Amino acid sequence: MIKKIFILFYLFIIIFYLVPDTTDDETNIPSVDKYKEILTYGIEEEVTGILKNLGNSPGKEIYTLLSERYKEALLPDTKIELIRYFINCNNLPDNIITLLYEDAKNEPENLKVYTTLLNFLGKKGNVEHGLFLIKCLDNYEDIIKTSAADALTEMKHKEIALPILNRLKESETNEEKYLTDDIKGKLILALGKMKAVEAADYLRNIVKDTSSNKFLIMYSMVSLAEIQDINSIDIIKNNLNNEEIRIQEYAGYALSKFNTSTVLPILKLMLKHNNEKIRIFACQGIVTNNDVKSTNILLYKYKNDPSEKVRYEALKSLVLLGTTGINTIKSYIKNNKLQDSDIYIISDAVTSKPDNTNIEYLANLYDNVDDKKKDIIAKNIIKGTSNKLDPLINKLLKSEDQYIRVNAIKTIYNIEGSSLWNKVKELSQNDPSSLVKKIAKYYLDLKKI
Repeated sequence: MIKKIFILFYLFIIIFYLVPDTTDDETNIPSVDKYKEILTYGIEEEVTGILKNLGNSPGKEIYTLLSERYKEALLPDTKIELIRYFINCNNLPDNIITLLYEDAKNEPENLKVYTTLLNFLGKKGNVEHGLFLIKCLDNYEDIIKTSAADALTEMKHKEIALPILNRLKESETNEEKYLTDDIKGKLILALGKMKAVEAADYLRNIVKDTSSNKFLIMYSMVSLAEIQDINSIDIIKNNLNNEEIRIQEYAGYALSKFNTSTVLPILKLMLKHNNEKIRIFACQGIVTNNDVKSTNILLYKYKNDPSEKVRYEALKSLVLLGTTGINTIKSYIKNNKLQDSDIYIISDAVTSKPDNTNIEYLANLYDNVDDKKKDIIAKNIIKGTSNKLDPLINKLLKSEDQYIRVNAIKTIYNIEGSSLWNKVKELSQNDPSSLVKKIAKYYLDLKKI
């Protein structure tokens, strides 16, 4: 029954990705000048309504208009939507970061605005903003403390790791600085993101202490892996047989993050674990360590593992192991046809971690599969964010399906450093579809301002 449900789930994904995006037509694509008018004169609802159409990399003029509308905003929901938009921008100017930081320091009365600002600082802020977030852990409002801790997990500035570690230790000795286990767990994850080597002893002690809160144990193992603390590998390995299933799984996840030959024998043992999640993490760990000697094991898992999830992860891992892994797939499919679900996994893998080898492999697949499989590949590629995908996106620009060409243009706009803008210009002038020409011209214009 579970297997049938899983198969239906994958069929749903495939069918979903085969449906063309027809949300754009020639009647609802405003000119860039129209957007500028809305940002200058429109009501707040109009402003928030067009944010999704501005893309993630607008020009300076758009940012100037947006920052003015943020300062003028009367409604909390308008500020929140603008902050969320800024979080997703790739080229956000420093003056907007400063504007929102000053707003956060003034502690807005609306809690949702305040917490959204803290989230923004976590994702876009610098060391000064990180120290401000640590101070927010002393706020009397629990929601502010929690939001500040969440924001700190988004930061990777090593300079604030020691202040966070000191704040954790202070919580254990000073009642006025007490932090709940929930907040401690978030700060422990932040230490891992910051590669805080100085926190290794503190984290190992939590993992070794069986009386520790289980979530603190789980998060400490993950952070030790992020730090690449080799001395903790055996301590974490012991938790693969912990009575708590989630601790087992977090141990497996942590071990998959270590990049050292020391962990390889453990990963191979994990492939025999009854828990499918631990087997999935073992596949991922083999990729982390680029262990090309394990391709035969992964092929076995792809063909025979009882779990479909593990089989797909093994296929994905083979793709990500480069030439050796891809040659293993090629040898296997000489006598075995790739299914639609296999095509989905392969193209998803390449999109998530593109390199020259797997891009060349996927490009060759694209050229030699039927239209249905081409659509599956296309729907994954247009989710990409790396300019390494340019050779594949270029193929989509030549698709007979105008909606695939439209979505390829949108992807180019949202990718920093794409080399395909000349192709977009050509489409704006010569494409047989008036819709594609209009979309291409729109994004060319948006890029300029």
